[in-house]
Amino acid sequence: MNRVYIIYESDTGHTEIMAKTIAEGVTEAGGEATLLRGQKATRKDILDADVLALGSPAMYTEDLHITMKALMENIKDCLTGKPVVLFGSYDWSNGIWINNWHKLVKNLGAEMIQDKQELRSHLKPDKEDLERCREVGKKLASYEIKK
Repeated sequence: MNRVYIIYESDTGHTEIMAKTIAEGVTEAGGEATLLRGQKATRKDILDADVLALGSPAMYTEDLHITMKALMENIKDCLTGKPVVLFGSYDWSNGIWINNWHKLVKNLGAEMIQDKQELRSHLKPDKEDLERCREVGKKLASYEIKK
């Protein structure tokens, strides 16, 4: 089973709920889940992870949380070949920030596991959002790593 690092930032708690639910899915499927806030994550964490789940709320004009933006700058050369899922919540916008983030991470060489908008939630995640998070967590636990 995989070591899944779930690294996120959350101001309202909505993205944090998603992160914890992904971790529950990983654990239920027999994987090892590590939850980290973005400001605590290191390059070593990225390299140690078999699979990454990165979470950020949409901020301002469809941008990443400032902490996740700084983390992305710090780890951009660590993502080549790394399986990654992105998730997060948004409010007034239409959620396009996750599409932009998906493109960025893919262009940095990551192996994108999910569809661009699969794990985004408008405001507080509802029952369906949380079920998707849990199922993705299960998928990450046993995701076949390409060597």
